[in-house]
Formats: sequence, structure tokens, C-alpha cells
Amino acid sequence: MRVKEIMTQSAVCCSPNTNVGAAVELMWVRNCGMLPVVGIDRKLYGLLMDRDISIAMGTRNRLAGELTVGEIATRNSSRASRMTKSMKLSTPWQPNKCGACRS
Repeated sequence: MRVKEIMTQSAVCCSPNTNVGAAVELMWVRNCGMLPVVGIDRKLYGLLMDRDISIAMGTRNRLAGELTVGEIATRNSSRASRMTKSMKLSTPWQPNKCGACRS
């Protein structure tokens, strides 16, 4: 079996301005536990993991629709650094073109 036979063909991401509720919906629909957070400059801002969402919802007195991904995403981690080196966006990132980039 080759990697290309099992890998996800259409990756999705979100922006720092995406509300957490929209990011959760995307994770549910796409059956994933992590989303790359990509800024308008097409650079990796950080990673949003289901753990980040769980902790934020349990420790902050705010609804998911009131929080932005940028407020809770993991930044400057070694995982994000490794991903930055290997991640290249073939086309300029644009809001609402990335799969979940609803502000």
C-alpha cells in the first residue's frame, strides 16, 4: 500500500479569526482532531487540536462562537515548527477557500 492511497487528498485549515464553533464543526465533518491555523500571509500561525478546544471550553466562561481560534491555538510548539518546514501552500490562502475559514 502506498501513502498516496490512504492520505487525505483535500486538506483543510482555518484562520486565526475563525470562531471555535466553526472549527469544531469542520473537525466533526472531516473526522479530524487537528487543524492547521494559517494566517493571511499564508504562513502557519499554529495548530488547533481537539485538546485545545476541550481545555478552552472547560476553563473559560465563553461560548464556542464567542472565542476565536487565534485565542486558543497552540503556537510555537516543536510540532508547529516541524510542520512549518514541510507545509507549503500551493495557492494563496483566501478566507472561505480553505475549507473552514469562516470568520
